[in-house]
Amino acid sequence: MAVVQSSLLYVAVVAALLASAHADIYMHNPRGSNNALNENNVNRNNANRLFDSQNNGKGGYRIGENLETPVDLASIENQPNKYDVLGRMEFIEGSELPLEWTNQHGCGDNPKVDCEIVWQYMCSRRDKAASALSDFDPPAVMTDGVTTGNNGQANPPQTGLHESTEYYNQCKTRERNKGLFIADQDLRDSRGRNKARNTRQNPNGNRYGNECPEERDYYPYWHPSPWRDVAVLVSNNRFTESVRQYYQQESQNVKAKGYCTVAQYNRKETCEANSGTWAEEPAHGIAKPMVELAPLTRDNHLGNSINGQASMYNWTVPLASEACGAPDDMNGCELCVLRVRYNISIGDYDGWNTYHQEKGPKFTCSVTRDPPLDTESACTGAGGTWQLNWKYNGDPNVVDSPVVQNPVLDVGSNAGLRLALNTAQTGRVFEDRTHIFKIAPRSAYGLPKDCVRDMGTGRLNCAAKVYNINVRGKRGNIVQVYPAVEYDFVPARVDVRRGDFVHFQWTGSNRNPNGNDGEGRRGTDRSNVVMLKGPKHSFPASLEEQMSSKMTYFDVSSLFALKNEAKKYATNNKSNVDPLLNNATPYFNAGIKQITGAVGTYHYMCTRNNNFTNRSQKGAINVVA
Repeated sequence: MAVVQSSLLYVAVVAALLASAHADIYMHNPRGSNNALNENNVNRNNANRLFDSQNNGKGGYRIGENLETPVDLASIENQPNKYDVLGRMEFIEGSELPLEWTNQHGCGDNPKVDCEIVWQYMCSRRDKAASALSDFDPPAVMTDGVTTGNNGQANPPQTGLHESTEYYNQCKTRERNKGLFIADQDLRDSRGRNKARNTRQNPNGNRYGNECPEERDYYPYWHPSPWRDVAVLVSNNRFTESVRQYYQQESQNVKAKGYCTVAQYNRKETCEANSGTWAEEPAHGIAKPMVELAPLTRDNHLGNSINGQASMYNWTVPLASEACGAPDDMNGCELCVLRVRYNISIGDYDGWNTYHQEKGPKFTCSVTRDPPLDTESACTGAGGTWQLNWKYNGDPNVVDSPVVQNPVLDVGSNAGLRLALNTAQTGRVFEDRTHIFKIAPRSAYGLPKDCVRDMGTGRLNCAAKVYNINVRGKRGNIVQVYPAVEYDFVPARVDVRRGDFVHFQWTGSNRNPNGNDGEGRRGTDRSNVVMLKGPKHSFPASLEEQMSSKMTYFDVSSLFALKNEAKKYATNNKSNVDPLLNNATPYFNAGIKQITGAVGTYHYMCTRNNNFTNRSQKGAINVVA
């Protein structure tokens, strides 16, 4: 197959250019796994466990736990109380959840890079029996797994199961899209590199869980996918109306995707010529994704955005009926996962108008005419684009490509200068995913079903607003935890109205590296909330002060109206708490609290982690009129 059909080709090209350097991305809220599970060593055990992150092996947070001591995952895997033991986070339908991350090589209004940051989620379906699931649905039972497995090997479901095995089998059987730009990477059919698991970034077709490498490397994808789009955050030069419309219109949220009933074939013509039927997987039937400008970050810096805060996108958690098809009388979506992909590209060729063809002229026109439009003026005069067509004749030593592996160039100095350039990474994707979480129905927290989706803007509007307040980071000093982060509350400050709700909840692990600095029992994450007199203070307010008007450092007395309520947050709901919270659990869910206090700013802190290893685990709730 020399050329893919033009519409499919366009989809492929637009999203084909990703990162050219080692540009990691890490999720901090909710906690990203980076393929780690429950190992207590510094690095993850298995980079192939669930997905292809391309990130540093030191990154990632261990799975949450709801016991004082480490959880034996194998012993609870088939138990009905599994998620009572695991510190699984649950986010209420319609609540505001801050998605927080760091990316290494810049984005947003940064003139050195073109980028996209793509947020997606999927949940196991509740409206379908297992026998009724298609090959492109999430599996009936997603799991984080019970073992990390051996490095370089994926063994679902023991090592975890996000995408279904049927989905992966479709991918490894289906022909790859041969219109994608591949530079000088050797993807010849004769090498057996002709499937959707073989891409320029993954030419050997290595397996990472049940992820499909072609779907992972390109967005928006042209075949069905179980992932539902949340948002596409783009760099400044791509933040145009045409780009916004393109990403929204091509999203499977709103557009059906085609496939062949004979899994080998990836095009309608070849499918039907080989006794197959070209079928369509329906659109997810949910709102189109948001397309917004990405936060400004600088290159070579895995840290905060320009405003001194971490990069963040506020996600309104979808209704369970949207996320997994759960009707109103069910328990929400029990098994969900969120992923982020970070794509950056270079400017050495036009990523929107460069594609691959095995034979043909160096330039072609995007508009088809008979006879062909074979000059640039004729093409542009007909409203077409004069496209660069980089040839590759099957011989990796004979390549006509704008980029080649480690080229030695004479820039006019009469001396060869070598560039460090890996064409498998010239255009590269980085990824992170959460551990499994739950989308809880509003009724489980006594909230009314008062959310309405505006299909025009895509936004979910709820009369009773709920704001999630979580804890990011893990035990250790800044060097020990890097590229993760130290403890802090997320968001560090939130503006709410009287009558709104806040939902304090966090999770952590008992399996951090034992050598990491911190208070309390080695290897453990613990947090709490006590009122603080002001943001520069390190001594919390006493319960007596909190219940009176003695809090003269700001306009209000206390976030808590009752001593018992204040004690619950301070001690993780323990009656006889250890001073360092050792007998508390890493997971804590305070439920929702309605804001009824006076207008003003309420400051709070964690007593255990506010030390010289992590000196400022503090937060603030600003109540506005």
